[in-house]
Amino acid sequence: MNYLIGCFLVFAAISLCSSDRFESEFLWPQIESLKKPKELDLLIEERIHEILALNEYWRPFIVSDLSALEEGKLVLQQEGAGGSYVLYDSQSNPKFVIKPNDENIFCLNNPKHFASPFLEIRAKPHIPLYKAAQTDVACYEIAKACDLEHITPKTVLALLSHPHFSSSEEKLCSIQEHVKNARSLRKLLEDFFREGFLEEDLLERLDLEDFEDVTLFLWLIFDSDAHVDNFLAYPKRINHKGNTVYGILKIDNSLALPESNSEYFNALMYLPHALLPISSRTQEKIGSLSLREMKKIIENFRLTSSLAAFEKRISSLQQLIENKEITYYECSLELSSLDFSKKKIAVFK
Repeated sequence: MNYLIGCFLVFAAISLCSSDRFESEFLWPQIESLKKPKELDLLIEERIHEILALNEYWRPFIVSDLSALEEGKLVLQQEGAGGSYVLYDSQSNPKFVIKPNDENIFCLNNPKHFASPFLEIRAKPHIPLYKAAQTDVACYEIAKACDLEHITPKTVLALLSHPHFSSSEEKLCSIQEHVKNARSLRKLLEDFFREGFLEEDLLERLDLEDFEDVTLFLWLIFDSDAHVDNFLAYPKRINHKGNTVYGILKIDNSLALPESNSEYFNALMYLPHALLPISSRTQEKIGSLSLREMKKIIENFRLTSSLAAFEKRISSLQQLIENKEITYYECSLELSSLDFSKKKIAVFK
């Protein structure tokens, strides 16, 4: 097995374990520090009122109709540490992925033993709690604004209640369309590796334009959770050799748009595509980005704490592509180092 594929598998394994690094006693030091029982009760009450206030703020803006929720079957997914549900229709076909805002990891109503009333304890240090649903939808709207909506499924906000949720009250949720005839990129790569694929085979069988567009999208939103199971592969076309070429989609964008340009992760950077110079096509897309429109989307979804990092990132990206020889990998590395201290960069290199 060549070095690049080996790196890909190592980092895939690391990313898949990232949600399982927490122990059951993780929150105990914070709970123990609350000397009076009423202090914990007050924190819980504060979170409840904040959740309700957030629901009411978004209610006038939500027009989503999910009548299928009444007829279908909602199933909690066992993967990951947050509350994520798949809605199946009456024929048992998956239709939507639904993520309640207050069931995310370290939020109050998390169903997987990671519930917390503390705002300062986050899954990612630069991503605030109770903004996962808004972030997921904001990322889709950014994709639309940049003509990249073909590489991430449609995602909308909704206010929903369901007996299978962790609590009975109405919840602010993100709803992402389920993609037919697609499977995890990890599973596709496992099949490729079993067949003995080399780097040149991967270059032929994974669509280059989709790789370019997904990578650009991830530079824009700065996802910290883009491991191989958060990409889908789907049959896109047949090449001149009669082989299926697979397109790439990015799903689950809730751990993106951080307050600092750090903790960026993109598993696609361990594909051979990443070693190619940034194409003129990608450069043109970057040159035509509307910073004003993207900033407006971020503001509309009340994610303003991420604006400074976002503007810095886009400015740096536009400067980086002035080097016509820079590769996708090198550009990703430079962007991921933006908010590292000089000391950390030295260690990182």
